Amino acid sequence: MQSNVIFNAPNGGEGGQRNSLICKNLRHKHAFTLVELLVVIAIIGMLIALLLPAVQAAREAARRMTCSNNLKQLALACHNHHDTEDKLPSAYGDRFGNHKVFDNWNGFFFLLPYIEQVATYNYCATDVLHANSTLTIYVDDGEASQGKPFDHPLTRQIGTFFCPSDNNGPRKVPQRAMLRSYVMNLGDCPIPYAWNQPAYPGMGRGVFGYATWYNLSAITDGTSNTALFSERCVSSESGGSYPGYPMIPLSVPRRVKESAMIDTQIFPLWGGVFTYTRPDTGTPMDVSILGDRSYCMNTRDGHEYKAQYEVRGHFGWGIVESYGYQNGFHTALPPNAPSCLSYVPTFAVLSASSDHAGGVQLALADGSVRFISETIDIGTGNVAVHEGPSPFGIWGAVGTRNGNEATALP
Repeated sequence: MQSNVIFNAPNGGEGGQRNSLICKNLRHKHAFTLVELLVVIAIIGMLIALLLPAVQAAREAARRMTCSNNLKQLALACHNHHDTEDKLPSAYGDRFGNHKVFDNWNGFFFLLPYIEQVATYNYCATDVLHANSTLTIYVDDGEASQGKPFDHPLTRQIGTFFCPSDNNGPRKVPQRAMLRSYVMNLGDCPIPYAWNQPAYPGMGRGVFGYATWYNLSAITDGTSNTALFSERCVSSESGGSYPGYPMIPLSVPRRVKESAMIDTQIFPLWGGVFTYTRPDTGTPMDVSILGDRSYCMNTRDGHEYKAQYEVRGHFGWGIVESYGYQNGFHTALPPNAPSCLSYVPTFAVLSASSDHAGGVQLALADGSVRFISETIDIGTGNVAVHEGPSPFGIWGAVGTRNGNEATALP
């Protein structure tokens, strides 16, 4: 006869045995090994490496879209200015009221009312000190000088004037004079200009001239084939306390995009000559023009200028600085090429540039905006012409208002 005898398990019976087994299993459960942890970290790193370029590309695309919108706003402002004044503004050599020639505002000043900056326009127009090259009083430490408070409108940044991709923006040094990333089309034929007054009105081939006011009917090549504005990188020292525009030392980067090679004498860059009659005085004169653009192209060494050349910056002042080299670009050299200046006489060949990868944005006279590759066709010519089709390919043709070229942007 079987008897069922149930023995009580010590320490709580079956429940105690189960607890003992659970504790035993817990004691034997494995954690992550070092190898497994490293594999997980490596996988996460690879995912970040794959995603980071996409994030950066998306950010640059957004910045480029903002830049494109800025240029479109400037183009529309030109059309509104034209509707009001029956002319486009002058690149420089313009004056407000009875201001002295040396105190000229550049053409962007006269666009302020058309980009919702009427208050700034009115304030600056009545400023007794107005605009001149001594605006370097707005030093980086923010101290007021010459009776001008630091909160003067010329120290405020106008978003429409600045490309967010530019490496030398207001975000780098917040206490700076107004900066500007955009420049006006001066044509494909660099010409002499004076540092402190208009020298050759009516002589340029672009849409904006030196003390010259064109209207849209002067653009016989067609508004969809002719440039209004493009970009030029702001120099790192612009808007700060650098009176006298010193040369950039070799100890710091001398980026081609934001500065210009400068020579104190006539150099081989200038060689073409033609006779020009001033429309304001009727005086004929022989004028030198670009004679060897390859000379300027050969001043670069990668992204910087060669060490044997002196280099000056100060590109990108906002609505002041009426010097021609501050406010315009030529289509004689491709985008992101060097710019070159000389003192005796005062010449400049000025290239468009940007910190967008591979080219620059361009606003056309019809109000549209295009991205132009730095590899755009620039022709095979080496010497500029003062009339007729541009010898500098499609890029040169875009710069002329009346060159009668049978070309168009691709």
